[in-house]
Amino acid sequence: MEQPFSELVAKLHEDVSGDIPMVSHIVADANMNRSVRLAAENFQIPLVHLFPIAACALLVLKHYRVFIEKYLKPSNDESSDIGGDCSDGLIDWIPGMNNMRLCDLPFLSAVEDENKSLLSFTLDLLDRTGKAEATIIHTFEELEPVALHELSSIIPNVYAIGPLHLLL
Repeated sequence: MEQPFSELVAKLHEDVSGDIPMVSHIVADANMNRSVRLAAENFQIPLVHLFPIAACALLVLKHYRVFIEKYLKPSNDESSDIGGDCSDGLIDWIPGMNNMRLCDLPFLSAVEDENKSLLSFTLDLLDRTGKAEATIIHTFEELEPVALHELSSIIPNVYAIGPLHLLL
C-alpha cells in the first residue's frame, strides 16, 4: 500500500484549494506504519502512530525481543517453555507490569509458527515506534499511569487519548 498511499498524498498536495487544505500530519494505526512511512518521509509530513490498544499491551510488546530470547530460544531448560501450568512463568522483569504470567500472553505462541512473516512485521513495527513524531494510545492517565510512565521512558512523545469511544 506504500505506492497508492503516496500517490494519494501527492494528489492532495497538488489539488490544494480553499476547500482542501494541505496534509499537515498523518495519523496512522501503527500496523499501517510501512504503508504510510514513505509518504510521510517524501513529503516531510509528521507521522503520528495510533495504537488502539492499552498502554500495558504496548509496554509488553516493546519487550517482545526479550520474550523471544528468554522463552522461545531453543533450550534444554524447562523454564524456557511457554506452555504448561499457568502458575509458572511469572513475568516480574517489566517495570510496571505486576502479576503477569506467560500464559496471559497469547501472542507469544504465534512466534513459534513456521510462518515468520508475522514476527518480522511485528518486530519492524516495534522498532519504528520511537521514530514517529508522536505516539497516541487508547487509554487514559488515571487507568494506566505506571504503564504510560514506563512507555514514555522508551518512546518519545507518548500521549493517552482514550477512551476513544467517548470522543465520538
